Amino acid sequence: MAILEISVVPIGTSDTSLSAYVADCLRILKKEKVRYELSSMGTNIEGDLKDLLRIAHRMHLTPFKKGPFEW
Repeated sequence: MAILEISVVPIGTSDTSLSAYVADCLRILKKEKVRYELSSMGTNIEGDLKDLLRIAHRMHLTPFKKGPFEW
């Protein structure tokens, strides 16, 4: 069993609210069979290391699906 702490912060969005990005990442977690706990600064996930890294990768890619960022 491994524990991973992740915080996905999209930079360059046109909106100051990040709640939609958090909700998208939470949807990913709810589909997985891992234990997780949300905090004000990130999320702790507990499970098999391979699963955690796969989930973290999916969560990392989630903001890019929302559209173009301002660079």
